[in-house]
Amino acid sequence: EHAQRRIHAGQSIRRGTAALQETHMLNKQVKGRLLLVIPPIALMAGGHVELDGDFANNLTAYLRNFDHVTVACPVLQSHVHSGLRNTIPLAKIEGHERAAFLSLPYTYREDRHLRHYFSTKRLLRTEIQKADYLLFSPHAMYDWSTLAAKLAISMNRSYDMEGDWNLENILRMRLSEMPSGLKKIRKSMWLEQYRKVYYECLGHSSVALLQGQDVYDAYKHIAPNPQKVLNIQITPDNYIPAGQLAAKLQRIKEGGPLRIAYAGRAIPADRLSPRHRKC
Repeated sequence: EHAQRRIHAGQSIRRGTAALQETHMLNKQVKGRLLLVIPPIALMAGGHVELDGDFANNLTAYLRNFDHVTVACPVLQSHVHSGLRNTIPLAKIEGHERAAFLSLPYTYREDRHLRHYFSTKRLLRTEIQKADYLLFSPHAMYDWSTLAAKLAISMNRSYDMEGDWNLENILRMRLSEMPSGLKKIRKSMWLEQYRKVYYECLGHSSVALLQGQDVYDAYKHIAPNPQKVLNIQITPDNYIPAGQLAAKLQRIKEGGPLRIAYAGRAIPADRLSPRHRKC
């Protein structure tokens, strides 16, 4: 029953901001404390925590569906090279008084990971014990999300797992772009070692939320309860202004060209036919 609740909540949350109103209907279905151990989606700005804008939308939905949400992840110290372009202060998120943020060390390398391993392990074990629901996002060698999943397994706790990429394909592509040498050999060993751990995390998950068709196809036979999701964040600011839309329609009615732009991955299901490209 609990797993089914988390499927419904997870699917709704990951449909983007349009789902926030829908998730409000789940308030009487999912209660308790939720723990998220996820990749870096936060940075420090003026001594205050700011969250990635898309994740802030997800957190708003989580807070509408759980009594308390704890977010644990590494914190970046600057926007530079962070990939975070639109951040929102945690204090400005609706329901933030029922949220807690745990700053984890930024490691992703053997020496740094080992330096913080035992203290972080104790912290995560305590947080897992306190939580009613667990959601982890294992994503890289020497990340804390993977450690959290392994702890949950050892503690006989059920957890849900997010999978946002086809691990082997992405890492092999990166390896193919690296020059030969010791670093490439080291990374290849990482891939083989982490692949086994990642499969173990998937295999023990109660619900696996797999982002997109390619990730779903890669891991649907490993996860016991795979669910295909699509996290696309759409807000009114993304819509075309009414005046601009009217002008485009008028131009087409007058015989002007219909211009179609495509942005996305060109996997077989997405490729445009020659007829579409000519438009």
